Amino acid sequence: MLGYEKGYQKQRASQIAEGDRIAIKRMRGQGQRDLRIMHIGIVRGVIHETNKVICTVNWAATHLNRVISESKGCFQSVHGPYSKSDPAMKQWLEEIFSL
Repeated sequence: MLGYEKGYQKQRASQIAEGDRIAIKRMRGQGQRDLRIMHIGIVRGVIHETNKVICTVNWAATHLNRVISESKGCFQSVHGPYSKSDPAMKQWLEEIFSL
């Protein structure tokens, strides 16, 4: 569940749709450029309320400890959508979402 009433994060969260892939990540520490992927899944449904977006997710993998060496600026809660048309982005997305 994301609770943002306005701004960039609310706009991004409002774009989440059924069938989107989702990853729960954690930054590896202040000043670090890498991140840790903890869970990956596929959005099953989205509920848009006044001040929050609630996603139900079919988790494909949980309790991961996948280190991604380049965060590509993913410091906030919601990012994307991303496209695999750029070869560098395709490789990065596959590192995150591959089973």
